[in-house]
Amino acid sequence: MYEVVLQGVFHETKLCVMSGPDIPIFKKFQKNWVNINKKNFSTWMTDSYVRDKLGYISLNILNFTENKIKEDFPRNDYRELLELIIIFLDGTPLNGIQFRQPGAYHLARWMAKAIYCFKIYIFRHQVKLNHREEIALRDICCFVITCYADNWFTCMDPIEAPLNDIFFLRKLVSYKDINPSIANVAIKKFCNHLLYLNEETVMFSIFDERILIEDKRRIVQIILQENYEEDLVPKRITLKPEEIPEFIKRDIPFGLFTTNSLKFFSRFKISSEFLNIDPVEWKNNLEYNNAREIISSIKVVNDTAERNVKLMKDFNQKITKDEEQKQFLLQVVKDYRKNYSGHSREVLTKSLE
Repeated sequence: MYEVVLQGVFHETKLCVMSGPDIPIFKKFQKNWVNINKKNFSTWMTDSYVRDKLGYISLNILNFTENKIKEDFPRNDYRELLELIIIFLDGTPLNGIQFRQPGAYHLARWMAKAIYCFKIYIFRHQVKLNHREEIALRDICCFVITCYADNWFTCMDPIEAPLNDIFFLRKLVSYKDINPSIANVAIKKFCNHLLYLNEETVMFSIFDERILIEDKRRIVQIILQENYEEDLVPKRITLKPEEIPEFIKRDIPFGLFTTNSLKFFSRFKISSEFLNIDPVEWKNNLEYNNAREIISSIKVVNDTAERNVKLMKDFNQKITKDEEQKQFLLQVVKDYRKNYSGHSREVLTKSLE
């Protein structure tokens, strides 16, 4: 969902017109990398517009990224983006200021786009950019710093995800004061992808310690009503941009919680008995803590799937790139598996007898 939002912002800035898989400005920067003086770079302090728009937020995000970079990440591009944000904000990453050679980018990989945008803007004085390109790069970097970075790097936490989405919408509404066109595009994209947030998934938030006790009491009161209607069509958020100011007034979308939310417990095979005690006591309750541990381990992002696809794609290119030969190879493998139980020396020896 967050990838789609940044994709929309990327297109809104009109950074480039693409007629194929290549992004011209990225390709040009990649080819010119060897000619760039890596010690001669610019931070946000060298741009009066960026200084004015980011203001105090820069320190908050710098502190966030400096703490976040100490964690482990599933891919190196996560770490590289954090490093670039720290450098952009005039900080120094843990391993010092280093710049990696621009790597591959793909139209579907938003993070590569963000990395390229920060890297090009940091070295903008050594790259031939027209006015439109420089403005577009600046706007993307400002959006990532102001609205995006902390939400992206915390979206992997299933318990905090529902509340974080409310906070993200608040940021986007506030961002209209900085860049209304980008804010409106981001809001529209985000509202179009709230299908996942329904009566069951919103229950992740009952384990969120940022939610007030009185709000948790109200949630419990709603979902334990006696008029249980199991066959109701699950509700989900359908927001229009003009409805957002009212929706974000409260942290919790109470309207999504219904008696159907109890299906959450059976789906994940966890006990709901702790709902019968006051939320003040939940932290000391064994069933609550067991449930929280199970829910916190749930994968809510598609990193694993993406890595598997990438591995298969790379493997697919190792033996042959000819599509006809690939199909022939698959048939050979299928035929082999049908006739032989394995590929050990013993099996192969017997097959030759």
